[in-house]
Amino acid sequence: MSQVISDIKSKVSIEELVSQYVVLKQVGRTLKGLCPFHAEKTPSFIVSPDKGICWCFGCNKGGDIFNFLMEVENLEFNEVLKVLAERVGVDLENHKLADRLKKSDKMLMVEVNEAVTSFYEEKLWQTKKGDQVMEYLLTRGLTEQTIKMFKLGYAPDSFSETNNFLLKKNFSKSKIIQVGLALSKDISGSSIYDRFRGRLMFPVMDGLGKVVGFGGRALIQDQEPKYLNTPETKLYQKGNLLYGFQLAKNNIKKRNEVLIVEGYMDMLAAFQNGLDNVVACNGTALTQKQLSLLKPIAQTLVLGFDRDNAGREASKRAFELALEMNFDIKVLILPEGKDIAEFCQKGSIKIQKIYAQSPLFIEALYQEVINKYGHQSISEKRKILSEFGPYLLKIKSSIERDEYIKRIALDLDLMEVQVYDEIKLNSMSKNSGYVQANAIIEDVGNIVKLGPQEILIGLYLENTKLFFNNKINISQDILSENLKTIYNTYQEQYTPKDKKEVLFKRIWDGLTNENQSLISLVTLYVGEKYGDFSNESLLDEVDKLVERIRYDNITNLKRRLHRELQHAEKENDSQLIEKVLQKIKKLSFND
Repeated sequence: MSQVISDIKSKVSIEELVSQYVVLKQVGRTLKGLCPFHAEKTPSFIVSPDKGICWCFGCNKGGDIFNFLMEVENLEFNEVLKVLAERVGVDLENHKLADRLKKSDKMLMVEVNEAVTSFYEEKLWQTKKGDQVMEYLLTRGLTEQTIKMFKLGYAPDSFSETNNFLLKKNFSKSKIIQVGLALSKDISGSSIYDRFRGRLMFPVMDGLGKVVGFGGRALIQDQEPKYLNTPETKLYQKGNLLYGFQLAKNNIKKRNEVLIVEGYMDMLAAFQNGLDNVVACNGTALTQKQLSLLKPIAQTLVLGFDRDNAGREASKRAFELALEMNFDIKVLILPEGKDIAEFCQKGSIKIQKIYAQSPLFIEALYQEVINKYGHQSISEKRKILSEFGPYLLKIKSSIERDEYIKRIALDLDLMEVQVYDEIKLNSMSKNSGYVQANAIIEDVGNIVKLGPQEILIGLYLENTKLFFNNKINISQDILSENLKTIYNTYQEQYTPKDKKEVLFKRIWDGLTNENQSLISLVTLYVGEKYGDFSNESLLDEVDKLVERIRYDNITNLKRRLHRELQHAEKENDSQLIEKVLQKIKKLSFND
């Protein structure tokens, strides 16, 4: 046994094997990448070519080529030995190990699936009914090459033909049931019948290209369900697999980008038409496990779901999940009512061109919301901010968020601070309550940019005695209405003997849910950011914030006046033009 292991290790380098699953970068004498065993944002997975080992310092997993493959593919040692021996041409027979290596349960299950895959292929290619199914596939735009490459087949419309074939191959009834190809008529399992009958069969493979399950498409109108999948087994967990991954993963790694579609036909059509970095999520909602297969080899995710309501909602859920894993997320936008399989029939050049023009998901969503509501009335503007705001808050880049805030303010003819306030309050209104304050700061405070108004009031609430002793009063005209209410309430309630926590709790019940959420946010934020500041530094910060607020207010007022001036010039209203110019001049003089 040791000789076989040595032979295989001499022919399979750890970096070559790992690089099939992870994008590795040279760091000195080692290589580094994102861990394929668990989801992470910062690489903690190290490969040492010199030692022939790998290790993740995040989840403490790794080892040699055998340990790695056992962990990443969820295989047993005997399975890994067989896989690697086949890959490098080491004959286990010559080492007299073939008989000694007992086949695991999963290895036997794969053998059943591989055998029935060949059976289904034969029924597709060599029977009259198969000819009809083939005609259907060809009319859907698939080529014979694609059909063969992905081993598509046909399950005969019979209750026994498939299981009779497998029984003749000496597979037991219990094993046929175990892999999900048959159902039992009784508790004992002695009488079985075929699960897949009269269906187009799509073999689903793992990352090594082993068949682990099937998706069967109905071929007769009103046949339910339209797609019948293998039930959950040791081999097949639908949410852990990506259809086509075994053939697409190298292309995904090369492009550092993956296209994710919903169904089998979409995946096949896209792959055939040059988008060879495509996978399908098996018609299920995209899962974290599926994304974890992609994260080590791709930074950019392109969502190619249907553009109907269900597809749009699925895209939004996928966006949120992928954003948590630090993917860059785009969306493939096809003409209304078309899926990828339909559109690909127009030709590979068109689908590749549209794919290359895929916009960022957040950009596409913004345009969609704008087009959906219009943006003239106050009601329309609030609807836009209410629907788009939660997705904007999830973006972690403050630069990107700020750019959208500026753009929204311009598009909706609002001040930036108004956009900030509306989005934040929409978010916080869903998280009201004193006991939820920590959740608010975690979910909102670290994502939403607090403006200088909020920070100023937060400093006041956390340091009321300092403000009082230094006779600092905040001018009402620089505060929004909500912040003004909170500030006035504190001023009315405050006494020099009050402790900060006592005052906070005393006024809490008198505030609206919205303002409860707001003071939770600003006080927790300021406590974290300014907790170590000296009194002198805090007072200096207050001066800077007041100056910043005044500057922002003047800047926003100038913008509004310039918009009014443009409107007046367009209307050729000389009286209004003169009036606005006087206001602008006065502002400039005061500067």
